[in-house]
Amino acid sequence: FHSFTDSACDSYTWNGITYKESGTYQQTFTSQQGCDSIGQLELTIAPGPYVSEIVGEQFIYVTDHGRYTYSIEPVEGAYDYVWFIDNNWTISNAVGSNSCTIDINTIGNGTLTVRVYSECGYTERKIHIEHSLQPDIVVFPNPTYGDFKLYLYGMDGETLIEIYNAIGQRIAQFEANATVGGTLLDYSLKYHACGMYLISVTNRYRNVTKKLVKNTH
Repeated sequence: FHSFTDSACDSYTWNGITYKESGTYQQTFTSQQGCDSIGQLELTIAPGPYVSEIVGEQFIYVTDHGRYTYSIEPVEGAYDYVWFIDNNWTISNAVGSNSCTIDINTIGNGTLTVRVYSECGYTERKIHIEHSLQPDIVVFPNPTYGDFKLYLYGMDGETLIEIYNAIGQRIAQFEANATVGGTLLDYSLKYHACGMYLISVTNRYRNVTKKLVKNTH
């Protein structure tokens, strides 16, 4: 019989068995001579540090070059933060800090990773950054006899849709909560005159305008 004590963060593996709670554990071992012996472990498990998700811009339009900041909440007990990204964007001011800045001046995508080191080892958080969005809208059918659909893509968040007639009068205005993956909207010019219309779509990133023609039946 032999006993020992140990401590770990979150979990502890002894002889192929993983323990996740503090306590006293015993295992039986057989020697090469066929003799059995008992090992006893006095184990203390402490929770590892909480590491928040990375906060920062994920979806960036192709024209919006610049420097962007990413951060996590300060981690209690952390003695180092290491940031890195899997492309050629340059990370600045990242040594030992819970935030970093990235110079995003070329089109592309990348995954940003932070490793937070503590007495429990390290914990990773990741965020995917997409710098390739081309905001646009598709109007169909065009020409239309009245009813038509608007497909918004490459747009994110609160979006304002305005419709103007051929002499510049705004005949409609409404809002939508657009998603980057695409947002489909229905509208009708059934009770408006035939002719040319302009559809303006605006959100915090860009304004896009498309022409729409309404024909007679």
